Amino acid sequence: MKIIFFLCSFLFFIINTQCVTHESYQELVKKLEALEDAVLTGYGLFHKEKMILNEEEITTKGASAQSGTSGTSGPSGTSGPSGTSGPSGTSGPSGPSGPSGTSPSSRSNTLPRSNTSSGASPPADASDSDAKSYADLKHRVRNYLFTIKELKYPELFDLTNHMLTLCDNIHGFKYLIDGYEEINELLYKLNFYFDLLRAKLNDVCANDYCQIPFNLKIRANELDVLKKLVFGYRKPLDNIKDNVGKMEDYIKKNKTTIANINELIEGSKKTIDQNKNADNEEGKKKLYQAQYDLFIYNKQLQEAHNLISVLEKRIDTLKKNENIKKLLEDIDKIKTDAEKLTTGSKPNPLPENKKKEVEGHEEKIKE
Repeated sequence: MKIIFFLCSFLFFIINTQCVTHESYQELVKKLEALEDAVLTGYGLFHKEKMILNEEEITTKGASAQSGTSGTSGPSGTSGPSGTSGPSGTSGPSGPSGPSGTSPSSRSNTLPRSNTSSGASPPADASDSDAKSYADLKHRVRNYLFTIKELKYPELFDLTNHMLTLCDNIHGFKYLIDGYEEINELLYKLNFYFDLLRAKLNDVCANDYCQIPFNLKIRANELDVLKKLVFGYRKPLDNIKDNVGKMEDYIKKNKTTIANINELIEGSKKTIDQNKNADNEEGKKKLYQAQYDLFIYNKQLQEAHNLISVLEKRIDTLKKNENIKKLLEDIDKIKTDAEKLTTGSKPNPLPENKKKEVEGHEEKIKE
């Protein structure tokens, strides 16, 4: 009877596990297909051909806007990302502040820049004959942005809302498609989530529990790049997480970074206040740029604060644990004793037996 009961329990466990795996698999595939479609549509919309606004329409609408109430042209200085809080996307993984190989923005170099664009520029093989109406281009871009909002990724909310605000008037829209910075940031984030979920899907199907669709498989030549892209930004923490001294130095550097970011935030707020009622194209450009910079700086500020919080908790845990404290002291003693034996100008490497001893202590700390 006990054997039958055990077999029934084991069978239930296997079936339940497979059901959970199947449910996770179906959900992941659905999310990935939606992301893949968003990425491909985005590149088709923004990078396949350059968006060019009809110049006559810009002049006409600009003149009519200036003849109206001067304080209503362009988005308000308080719209877009908030100056007092970072992006709402605190749930889910936060990507690096920008991909490697970023290039300077095509906009004015006198304005503060952030390495957040994907480095891609709008296509150059377009002429004035390809110019389209504001209504036509606005309709395409807004529809795409509303599709992105439906994906419900919290870290994309502020950015998509800012881009939708820019679409509300012709000068904001021209700024958006001329600079491409916000567009590249959005496409980069979508790519980041796509790669992250691909890695997760490949983990779920690691033991042949499920079949990975061909277009979502991670191939051997992609693996190294994917690891660097998705998990590379965590590497510095992995290297120092068991060294109290290095973590304290890292915190000190990040606090300096936070002070610098706060200065940039204040500068962006000041620019927004100075240009919120601008009635000329240059002033409006400064306003839109400052709003985007504020969004980026707030995101970086939040990431820096989160990082410091994690490290401070880790240091506190290590210092309170007497066993770990003793192991850290032993590691320091081994390394100090080795340096005393140094005969040349450079410290000698640790002998193999001492190196293994240090590694053993470090493994115990990780446990």
